[in-house]
Amino acid sequence: MLKINQIRCEVGETFSIHHIAKKLRCSIHEIHSFEIDRESIDARGDDLHYSYSVYASIKNEDKYNFLELKNKNDIFYLQANDQNNPNFSELFKNGKVTVQSFLDFIQKWDGSAYKKLEEHLNHINKKHKKEPVNILINWKNKLMGASFEWNDFQHKVLKKFLDKQYLTQKVVFYTVNLIDFKASILRNLPSKSQNGLLGKKVFQVGLGAVGGYIADSLIKIGAGIDDEFTIIDNDILSIDNIGRHLLGIEYIGKSKSQAFKEYAQRQTFNQIQKLKTKDNNISDYNFQYFMDNPVDLIVDATGSIEVQEYLNELVQQMPLESRPNLLHLWVFGNGECVQGFWHDAKLQDHQGGCIQCLGTSANGLFESTLPIRNLNKEQRFGVCSAFTPYAVSGGMMASSLGINMILEWLETGMVKNNYQTRYNSEYQNEKINDMLIMADVNCPYCGEKYAKST
Repeated sequence: MLKINQIRCEVGETFSIHHIAKKLRCSIHEIHSFEIDRESIDARGDDLHYSYSVYASIKNEDKYNFLELKNKNDIFYLQANDQNNPNFSELFKNGKVTVQSFLDFIQKWDGSAYKKLEEHLNHINKKHKKEPVNILINWKNKLMGASFEWNDFQHKVLKKFLDKQYLTQKVVFYTVNLIDFKASILRNLPSKSQNGLLGKKVFQVGLGAVGGYIADSLIKIGAGIDDEFTIIDNDILSIDNIGRHLLGIEYIGKSKSQAFKEYAQRQTFNQIQKLKTKDNNISDYNFQYFMDNPVDLIVDATGSIEVQEYLNELVQQMPLESRPNLLHLWVFGNGECVQGFWHDAKLQDHQGGCIQCLGTSANGLFESTLPIRNLNKEQRFGVCSAFTPYAVSGGMMASSLGINMILEWLETGMVKNNYQTRYNSEYQNEKINDMLIMADVNCPYCGEKYAKST
C-alpha cells in the first residue's frame, strides 16, 4: 500500500478515485483500491478545500514512491560540499522558489554539484521525454528532496535557457528522512541491553491477546531484523477477538499469522526480512525440529497449561548444550494479574526449576505459587467454546512483563527471579513477590534434583 498525502478536494465535491488518479497523474484503472487515512480542512486566505491522506493499492506502485529503492534511478542524488554553507535566502524570488532561482542557488552554493546537475538535465533533454525531475540533496548528512517540471526543448547550456515557462515553474521541496528501522531500535535500547534481540533466533507460539502484543514488542527490541523470528498460530482472527487484540478490523477473517506479518511489515517499513509466520500448531513440532533449527529463545504466549507442558517436555528431551531459553506468559484469572516463568536450561540443570515445578495441568498451580487464592474466576460461553473475559490491559501487561524479563536476560545473562507476577492497580488484596523457583518434589523433571538437594 502506498500512502499519499495532500490530495485536494474542493468543497461540495465527493472524494473519489479520480482525485487520487489526478494527484498521481495515472489512470483510475491503475488504482486497485484505497482507504482514507485522514481528512482535514485546508483554509488559506479565501481558498477553502478538503485535504485527504489515503492508503492506496496501485499498479506499479514503486514508480510513485519518491524514495523507493527499486525506483532509485528516477531520483538524481546530489552530494553538496560539506565545507560550503548555502544561503537559502537566495532561493526565494518574489516569495516563491522557481526553477531558475533553484538552479542559480545550486550554482552559487557548489559549482561542482551544479555541473553534475547540468549534465543530468542535458541527459533528460536528449531523451526527448517530458517528465518531472526528482533531486535528493545530501549536505552534512542532512537530506532535502526537490522536484520540478522539465521539458525537452531546452538548449544545452543552462544559463541560455529560453523557455521562460519552465524556468518560472515552482519547485516543490520534500522533508526527507532515511527510514532505518534497525537504527531506530538501537537508538532506544540502552547499551547494557547488548543490542537487544538483534542476532538472536526467536520462536514464538501463539498470536492471541497476549501473543500479538508480545510479538510486536519483540520486533521493537530486534527480533526478526538480523536473524530469524518464527511465529506459529493456526487460528483465524474473528470479530470477537478485536476487543483485546493488537490487530484491528481490517484483518478479520485472515489467519492471525498472515495478518500479523502484514501488520509487522507495514509498521517496520518492510524492513523486517527475517520474520516467518506459519499456520501451524505446536504439536506439529518436536524436539528434533529444534535440534535441526536451533533457536536462542522460545516464547510461549498461549496461556495454555497443556502447551506449557508440551514445550517443557520438548526442551527436556534436548541435550543440555542445545536447549533454548523458554519464556511462558499468561493472564491470571480475569486480568487481576499477569505472570511469567523463565526457564533457563543451565540453571535448571544446576538447581532445578521448570514450569511443572509450579503445578500441573491436572491439578493446577500449587498453593504456594498461587498469585491469588480463593479466586472465583468468571467464565463466559461463546458459540462453540467457553472463554475467560479480561480487558485489553491483560495482554499488554503480560507483554510488558515478558519484555522486561528478556531485557534482564540480555543485560545480565540470566533472570534472577524466574517466576514473576504483576498485579493490576485495582487488585489490593494479598500478593506474592517475584521468586526463584527451584526443584519441586512432584515435578517429573526436577523431582530427582529436589531429592538430591535435601
